[in-house]
Amino acid sequence: MLLSRAAADTDAKDDTILDASSRCLKKIDESSKFEEIVEILTVITENMSGKIFSFHGVRHFSALRKAERYIWENYTRKISLKEIALASGLSAPYFSTIFKEEMGENLSNYLNRLRVEKAASMLLATDIPISEVASACGFEDQSWFSKIFRNNTGLTPGKYREQGNMLS
Repeated sequence: MLLSRAAADTDAKDDTILDASSRCLKKIDESSKFEEIVEILTVITENMSGKIFSFHGVRHFSALRKAERYIWENYTRKISLKEIALASGLSAPYFSTIFKEEMGENLSNYLNRLRVEKAASMLLATDIPISEVASACGFEDQSWFSKIFRNNTGLTPGKYREQGNMLS
């Protein structure tokens, strides 16, 4: 269903969309372990998000694409608006304005959401301690990580992992 929605605004043919959906569902159905399903869904989600959240048609496509690349390469550490703006080739105040206009959220929320998504995947796919997951995803403080994670998912990292493990 998500693949179909993602393709709704593209020139993709219905048969292509249905074939892709069928292949994905078949892979999931053939999986015998929870970790395999998580990995398949992660790959599918990353591929879809690349298509859905493409910057094509956006006025500052090039600058935002450069910023996106910089963020993805550096989200595991503390990065500033100034650094990201520099990578995009724009001033920090202007970058902040266009980022919010084009992305619909401020840079801080975007970074936190990205980091939480990565942390959620790690929590389900590994048994790495929560403090190490927080650090690996760019959170310097575990209590701040827990607060941001709960704000984004509705669960603490521990509860999220616990519920994910119950499904396997």
